[in-house]
Amino acid sequence: YWVELKAAGTSNAGEPFERHLATSFVVPGQTKRPVQYGEGLPAPPRWCNCAPEARYSIAAFAGATFPLGSFGAIANSSRSLGLKPAVQFAGPGGRWSAGLYLGRDNFGNASGGAAYRLTHVSPELEFTPARRVCPIPSLHVGAGAYRSENGDVKFGYNVGASLGFCINYRLSLLTRYDYRSVNGFDRKYSTAQVGLRFTF
Repeated sequence: YWVELKAAGTSNAGEPFERHLATSFVVPGQTKRPVQYGEGLPAPPRWCNCAPEARYSIAAFAGATFPLGSFGAIANSSRSLGLKPAVQFAGPGGRWSAGLYLGRDNFGNASGGAAYRLTHVSPELEFTPARRVCPIPSLHVGAGAYRSENGDVKFGYNVGASLGFCINYRLSLLTRYDYRSVNGFDRKYSTAQVGLRFTF
């Protein structure tokens, strides 16, 4: 904004006068880029200082399954295993990755019969916002093929979130939660896992 000021009056000696002043100022915009580390923010804690420029990663997970709804009436919790290679890239709002989740989820039989299991392959998209929070949060969604203990294959999907901690520059410790649904088998369940991810 450009501003011109004019003041007029009478001096103590009774003489009329005029004064003129011109100046300018800027009002900060509302879409300013968030302040980044190294631009006034303290350095991120060591356990959140991973390799942000790494392009590829591979992660391995282990945890537990938790059957829900009608599936929870016939199945018990058991173990969950997963492996996920991915490629990472910059995108709107933060860091993105496209990966392929390979999983094996097991369930006990509440009536004592044969156990249930699902083996699945799901392309997965993950979003990590600008790293101003520690531990590092991310959201992911996937959809793919689920194979039951009887050999049948149905479509299923998952949505979830994870938190990451850096062990060193390339290796991260992850905690991961997923809600999974395979409508063709009427199986809905959650998984809670801990994993390690290596980036390169």
